Amino acid sequence: MKEYEDLTDVLRAVQRQWQADYTHWVSFVVDVYKLQPIVDRWRVDLGIDLPAWKRQDRKQRGLANAVAMAGPVIGAPHLRQVMLMATPAVVNMPAGTPWHRQQWKTSLPAFSQYIMVHEPRPRGDYAWTWRLQQQFEVGLERHFTSLVHKGDASQIKYHTEHAVRFHPLFGGVRRQLIRLINSGRKLWDAKYNPRPKHKPKPDPNASVQAAAEQRKPKGRPWPGQDPDKVPTMGGFKAAKVVKPAGHSVFTPREPPPSAPVNRPSPRDAGASRNATRSPAGPSP
Repeated sequence: MKEYEDLTDVLRAVQRQWQADYTHWVSFVVDVYKLQPIVDRWRVDLGIDLPAWKRQDRKQRGLANAVAMAGPVIGAPHLRQVMLMATPAVVNMPAGTPWHRQQWKTSLPAFSQYIMVHEPRPRGDYAWTWRLQQQFEVGLERHFTSLVHKGDASQIKYHTEHAVRFHPLFGGVRRQLIRLINSGRKLWDAKYNPRPKHKPKPDPNASVQAAAEQRKPKGRPWPGQDPDKVPTMGGFKAAKVVKPAGHSVFTPREPPPSAPVNRPSPRDAGASRNATRSPAGPSP
């Protein structure tokens, strides 16, 4: 079993295994000192650390395979959240085996504050990603709204920027944070930068500098994170590498040493040209 120190890494691992057909799962939180006995039992009962060739053999025989991983619990360094995942063949395993002791779920996996979803991207196609679970999204929205009503610019700046730094910016989470920050900014503008009912007419006799000052927005600008500058997180799929016969992709092939080229000196080059010319003589 792999134990991850970062939420981003464990969420990536769960998504990778889900897409590899490990669609039955169980998750729970446990104390750190209880983790190793659970791992040892699963190694014997479920084979969570079997090599790839053994997993393939079990799959061909219609037997289930299982993997497990653990990640941190937010705000509780002495706890770990464990995720056990199995292939669909787990429902066909004989009754009374350790496979039937688990309360397997078949819904989309959830880990920590996040849930995996299959949702559309801005370019129109669908992709697997992670989103904040609804209760955490609602709580964050209420928190931003409360900060806007208090009008504390420093707190708004801190908490909006902290949310962007803290949460793993998968595509789904990133779109949620952009929506929440945009919502807070609109509320801020409506509360502290109200639009005038009648647009003042520009003074034709005003100087260029005075006209520019008139066009500047009045009131208090949004102090929080700019929603248009929320960073993105790259994908984690490995690139497809074509492996030539008899050559490992992990050790780049060195080019064969080229034979040394003996370049003639200018004197030798002149003698060579003179030797190739036909001897001068009287024409017949």
